[in-house]
Amino acid sequence: AGTNDPDFIEDVSRRLCRRFPALEEARVVRGWAGVYAITPDWNPAVGPIPEIAGLYIAAGGSGHGFKLGLGIGEALAQVILTGKSDIDLWPLRFTRFREGSPLPSSYKGGGNRA
Repeated sequence: AGTNDPDFIEDVSRRLCRRFPALEEARVVRGWAGVYAITPDWNPAVGPIPEIAGLYIAAGGSGHGFKLGLGIGEALAQVILTGKSDIDLWPLRFTRFREGSPLPSSYKGGGNRA
């Protein structure tokens, strides 16, 4: 675990209080910090790793990866079992980074902190 970023806490607190003024007197009691597991384009990497036969990944989605997990898991299971999926996972391929083809992202590299 890392440390809690005081600037981040202040920023989130300010935005939260703007939306919920009743929280102005609230205080942070404790926090948790850890690795923010995200890819450079803020979209998960899903599918086979070409250099290692039989290795498939679903990684780098962090918080929104959790939300997408059920669909990604089902699609990746289909690929592993049948070689194809009802969902086109090609855009999420891990190799997109070395190909210079990251996906466009509404997060603009700032994630939910922007």
